[in-house]
Amino acid sequence: MPRPGKAEIKATNKRPGTRVIQKLAAKVALGVRAHDSGKPLGGTRWVSAISGRKKKGEPFTTWLVLLDEVDGQWKLLGSTEVASQKRDDSGQCPARLPVSIFTSDYDWDGKPEVLIRYRTCSIEPAVGESDNTYMLIYNAHGALREALPHAELQASAGSGGTRVKTSYVDVNKDGFPDVRIETTSQGTWADAKGNNTSVLVYFYDPKADRYALAKKKRNKRKRDK
Repeated sequence: MPRPGKAEIKATNKRPGTRVIQKLAAKVALGVRAHDSGKPLGGTRWVSAISGRKKKGEPFTTWLVLLDEVDGQWKLLGSTEVASQKRDDSGQCPARLPVSIFTSDYDWDGKPEVLIRYRTCSIEPAVGESDNTYMLIYNAHGALREALPHAELQASAGSGGTRVKTSYVDVNKDGFPDVRIETTSQGTWADAKGNNTSVLVYFYDPKADRYALAKKKRNKRKRDK
């Protein structure tokens, strides 16, 4: 399949801003908060991450919302649910998931994608606060459609550090960039330097226009006595 080449995402209007996003997203959830002022998808279309409650008293959920400006008026094109914060009665975890989003042509198909990262939090009796960081990619030419599922970037519980490196490289040499996630952490099983390194590779399938987990490598050594 021929590769169109990486598209440059250019907006032809000004970003909507948090007030406009929150007003329109009130149709999606209660107590809406916009986590950004809008990220461009090209032309007059924008995307934003918002959080709110499905029902009163429920934990906060994060959504992506699509917006477009037509004849000077902003319209909500659609939304998709990303993740929900777990209920935390201790008050140690944030009520809303920390989230950040980016837009680019990550798979070089000539069309825009949305990358979202978010961090969950839970309190574990044995280790205390436990955090997990995830990444997703959505196709954004038309309705939002998941292209890369919830890929775990980092998990931490108790003491110990973790280093994550995400790169977009053509691993299988098919002309399209794949997603490579390398995680190095301190753990029971470690290499000679005391690190535990694992690699996840998601191959991009241009026909399906989505990624699939290809392989998982983990460097393990015997436990030190």
